[in-house]
Amino acid sequence: MSLKKVETELEECGYICTFHKITDALHCGIHDDRTVLKLDLMFQVSEKANDYVCSWFYYNDPMEESFSSIEELLKFVKEKFPIN
Repeated sequence: MSLKKVETELEECGYICTFHKITDALHCGIHDDRTVLKLDLMFQVSEKANDYVCSWFYYNDPMEESFSSIEELLKFVKEKFPIN
């Protein structure tokens, strides 16, 4: 399992990703017209116990979903955070 592969796949789909060493996670999102990340379309991807974990906020509530494969993660991200 590799976050580098996840980063490559997400960027090919049009998402912007940055790896942060402090959180050991990818911080991803979608740019708006002014090249600023849209707050409601930001998410984080990390690795935990051989799973990929996608985290995001719904209002002020932290949400999280785990996936065993990159394909499952990508399908979820495309549905939850669509690029228009």
